[in-house]
Amino acid sequence: MRDSDILIVKGTEIASLLTGRERDLIDRVRIAYETHARGESSLPHSTFLHFPDKPQNRIIALPGYLGGASQAVGIKWIASFPDNLAMGLDRASAVVILNSLRTGRPEVVLEGSVISAKRTAASAALAAQLLFLNGQIPRLGVIGCGLINFEIVRFLVQLWPAIKSIVACDLDISRAEQFKQKCRESLNGIESEIVPDVKTVFSKASLVSLATTALQPYIFDLSECAPGSVILNISLRDLAPQVILSCDIIVDDLTTGQKFDNFPPDSNIEALEVGH
Repeated sequence: MRDSDILIVKGTEIASLLTGRERDLIDRVRIAYETHARGESSLPHSTFLHFPDKPQNRIIALPGYLGGASQAVGIKWIASFPDNLAMGLDRASAVVILNSLRTGRPEVVLEGSVISAKRTAASAALAAQLLFLNGQIPRLGVIGCGLINFEIVRFLVQLWPAIKSIVACDLDISRAEQFKQKCRESLNGIESEIVPDVKTVFSKASLVSLATTALQPYIFDLSECAPGSVILNISLRDLAPQVILSCDIIVDDLTTGQKFDNFPPDSNIEALEVGH
């Protein structure tokens, strides 16, 4: 490429490059976190663009630099418009722009929604691998039956091939049924039990992933969770503040890189908040 050229990579091309590489992507995410922990990154705060008349919609700008062996700099511009689903469109859309570290010029524009979904899933799977200490997962729970949780299930199955059963909950029953069918067809016949409420998910699964578009907290109680349960808190507003404060909270720190791992030994729940 000449300095003035910009490479454009479409979503279908991105998907073909990343399909079947779940373990590689988990390892890439691990390397990124380790690079950040060494202070070899720059992550300014995300910028949220909100719409006063449509609070369910948002577009987020996320610039970043990753040093170490990666040596990459760029920005993700990602939109979440939940009403797209009713029009047969994906909820999220995104572009990623990568810049030259030598000249600062934009070099690559990539369709970013596939990358973002798989990065989110890889982060969740990595967290589960590190936090879930009860051995094999007899049953996985998902709250929110969209693309993100489907990708998370896909990645978790790579780490725990013995997973054969999922407990799933979604406000939209038709989406839950589509999720069930997709898991059966795409993930070696994994069966999903559709349940009517989140308490049932917590009572039946010890590893639970939250990935919804909720505008207000709706989970106020985790008493149904068994001791040692792990909650992957992928979305933004599912858990009420008092619930978060009742947990052992493990975060990827967005400011200082400080590790938060000194928790009371008698706590029952561990939660992970995954950054963007």
